Amino acid sequence: MLSAHIIRNLRNASKLASVAGPNADRIVNVKWSDGKTGEFPLIWLRDTSPDPATYTISPAMTARNLTMLEFDVEQKAKKLWIDGDGDFLKIEWESGVLSTFPSEWLQIRNPSDQEARKRRRKVYLFPEETWGKEEIEKKLKRFSHEEFMKNDRVVHDFLEAVCIDGIAVLKGAPKGVRGAVEAIGDRIGMIKRTHFGYWENGSFNVNILHFFTPKFDLMSQKLFLEYIHYNEYYIHKKKHVQYNLIVFEVSTKADASNMAYASNGGLPFHTDFPSLSHPPQLQMLHMLQSAEEGGNSLFVDGFHVAEQLRSENPEVFRILTTHSMEYIEEGYDIHEINGKEFRFDYDMCARHKVIRLNDEGKVNKIQFGNAMRSWFYDCEPSQVQNVYRAMKTFTDHCYQSRNVLKFRLEDGDTVLWANQRLLHTRDGFKNAPGKSRTLTGCYFDWDIVKSRVRHLRDKLELEQNQPSA
Repeated sequence: MLSAHIIRNLRNASKLASVAGPNADRIVNVKWSDGKTGEFPLIWLRDTSPDPATYTISPAMTARNLTMLEFDVEQKAKKLWIDGDGDFLKIEWESGVLSTFPSEWLQIRNPSDQEARKRRRKVYLFPEETWGKEEIEKKLKRFSHEEFMKNDRVVHDFLEAVCIDGIAVLKGAPKGVRGAVEAIGDRIGMIKRTHFGYWENGSFNVNILHFFTPKFDLMSQKLFLEYIHYNEYYIHKKKHVQYNLIVFEVSTKADASNMAYASNGGLPFHTDFPSLSHPPQLQMLHMLQSAEEGGNSLFVDGFHVAEQLRSENPEVFRILTTHSMEYIEEGYDIHEINGKEFRFDYDMCARHKVIRLNDEGKVNKIQFGNAMRSWFYDCEPSQVQNVYRAMKTFTDHCYQSRNVLKFRLEDGDTVLWANQRLLHTRDGFKNAPGKSRTLTGCYFDWDIVKSRVRHLRDKLELEQNQPSA
């Protein structure tokens, strides 16, 4: 579906003037009344024909009906002509299928138009703008939690900011309410499940399965349900609604199963879950109870640091893009449900390059966590020293003041960031007497987040909307 904005912009200049071909290369040449031209492969026109024989297009599904096994890639057209006073290109195929292509449909998808191809690449939502401290302090996007919960445009803008900058913040959720992560997650999409906890909420009962969480007393349940009703996302279709969401809680505790829970001291810069083959791509944290002193959040753009190393220290960049590090995570967690404790044992192990490049040589993933780094180096012993030097140089760059974003999450604030781009940490803190710095959080994958952005662009008819079929 095209946005109304795109259609309005193209309609006046999209009358078809002529059509010729196909030529020896099976190309159909099209010319519009404004002088623009297009080269369309004949087989592509048959394959993408917007007709019921080719596509099933409905609110629930868009899918190609043709199968490659039965598809004749050499099929020919019996007749091509312009119809509707330049509004349509029509093709009658030897198979008997009649294809009708609106003029603006062709212009937007014109494979020989570099601008059309450039525009289409934006659908993948990879417009990252890397940053250092000076840049991000000026442009870090902060949004109202209340507006996020009731305004789809704010949801779009918040998630778009995360796509671009790798981070964005929500301000001002009701303080002390544990349901904020679930409410935000519901506005975004499906939360990614990990071994960092499972929290199941029902309409009349709340079961908690995550690290050493205080029991969810009746007053907390009441506040949670009132919060849900206030934000109109907890909808009673029958007498109750049951749904599962996955969250975890971060607070200092004895016998901790994760470094974040082990002490009040500062933590090293890291990405979460380097011990997993497919780590979560985004992480979200919500502040329930901030520390009396300290506990600031620190972030560094790993893509930006990687590019610094590419230009300032090419040998370090080479090592970190070619040598895989092994990460391990062994232990157990104690979960609680209905007053009973359950032990989950795990033995995670994975390998990642600190800096990963795509086929074009662009940085597209950062993965590093020193606490989980293994003893194993799959290289000659003579190379190990240089690997350590490279890790040290990378870490030193992360801590350079020119690269570090530092801010304080107040009670009710939420931050969402790209876990495979930004490294994060917190500094040391001091709790107020009788209170513990406590956050809840969860994870997402880009597929869900970017799907939500594209869906909202379509729903809200935003300028950035792209066609599907």
